[in-house]
Amino acid sequence: MSTKSKLFFGATAAPLAAFTVLLAPLRATAAEVDVSKLPPAASRTVDFEKDIKPLLEGTCLKCHSGEKPKGKYSLETRAGMLKEGDEGPNVIPGNSAKSPLIHNVSRLVEDKEMPPEGKGDPLTKEQIGSLRAWIDQGAKWPDGVVLKAPPKPGEEPKSGGKPKAELPDPRSHWAFKAPARPTEPEIKSHW
Repeated sequence: MSTKSKLFFGATAAPLAAFTVLLAPLRATAAEVDVSKLPPAASRTVDFEKDIKPLLEGTCLKCHSGEKPKGKYSLETRAGMLKEGDEGPNVIPGNSAKSPLIHNVSRLVEDKEMPPEGKGDPLTKEQIGSLRAWIDQGAKWPDGVVLKAPPKPGEEPKSGGKPKAELPDPRSHWAFKAPARPTEPEIKSHW
């Protein structure tokens, strides 16, 4: 090997090794995840409307909905949920143990934990168990159902919440009222 080659490879070997170590978690696939660490799937039949919809709307849709969902992964529709990611489908109906969504919410893949640290409370073992059972039972999603994210603080609710009729009418502000002549005070003469 020439001196030039040694200098080149010697100078880049350490940074290249560090870079490879940094990328290792990003390459984790379903085959590399220790599924023995997954919480067990619930043993009951899981109902989408009662169990899954509130779970997704309350925990996941804060980030994974709207025009620009985080990671380009929307959970508002079944088609969005089944979307393929870097390692293939995010949810594999009938097999929760191989579904990257379950790996991420179970916090088994470094740098892909959902929700990310500081962005919300991790799902409980019971919630993950319900999600696993739902996926194992075929990830059934009623036709036409689109989930809605909860409103952000200070934002008007998209559905439910306080109807506009209960908000004060802006026309009741004093600036929109016609001026009225005040009654003249009675003046008493002191002479």
